[in-house]
Parts: sequence; structure tokens; C-alpha cells
Amino acid sequence: MMMPHLMQAIIYGIGGYMAVYMLLRPAALLDAISTGPGMGKAGWAFHQKHYKLTYPVLGALLVVLGLAVAQVT
Repeated sequence: MMMPHLMQAIIYGIGGYMAVYMLLRPAALLDAISTGPGMGKAGWAFHQKHYKLTYPVLGALLVVLGLAVAQVT
């Protein structure tokens, strides 16, 4: 029963990391709003400029996915 709490803590951690990153680098928030959803040309440009945001978040989401799969199986 510990796994859902761990996944929830990781997701809240992601949100906190993103909020702090956006507060420290306001240009990232403006870039994210102007980019919009998706990984077209603008999305890849955002990723290349703000990889310190996108890689840790992607890694943490993959951990959450792994925990969810482990919980189901």
C-alpha cells in the first residue's frame, strides 16, 4: 500500500520542481506558454533550451510509470 503514496509524492515533487524552475527562470514560463502543447518544431526548441527542466521531469514520470506497472502486475 506504500506504492500509491510514493507515486503521489513523486508527482508532487515534479510539480514543485517545475514551479521552482519557472520562478527562477521566468523566460521558461513564457516559452512554455508560447510553445503550446505538442512536440513540433516549437516544442523541440523549448526542450533544447530548457533541458534541465524536461529531462528530470521525464525521468521522474518514467519512474512513476514503472511503479504503476509494478503495482498492477
